[in-house]
Amino acid sequence: EEEKTRLKKELWEKHYNDYGRGVTMYRTVETAHLVLQGLPDSIRPEIWMIFSGAINEAATHPGYYEQAVISGLNHGGPANEEIERDLHRSLPEHPAFQSEMGISALRRVLCAYAHRNPAI
Repeated sequence: EEEKTRLKKELWEKHYNDYGRGVTMYRTVETAHLVLQGLPDSIRPEIWMIFSGAINEAATHPGYYEQAVISGLNHGGPANEEIERDLHRSLPEHPAFQSEMGISALRRVLCAYAHRNPAI
């Protein structure tokens, strides 16, 4: 597994050298292939922010996510109750959600989204 991760990192480093990094990176067929192979944990947040467009949203609307988290956590209501019930049942085998830090991160995202989109 470590060898696989090391190889993926090397392939991404080569890709960065050939096509740039960050929002200016050229997206090629090879980029899609690398993503489909799975992202190393060390670059997953960066790639997710770029490819999802979240990095542009954060730059355009500074503080929006933080405010949504605060509003969502303070809102209460049925959605928050359901989120609390499901937190420890969501992906219990995934390492990211086996610690209080990971569960807190999931809580923040879900509560912010539930507040933003109450129709869910």
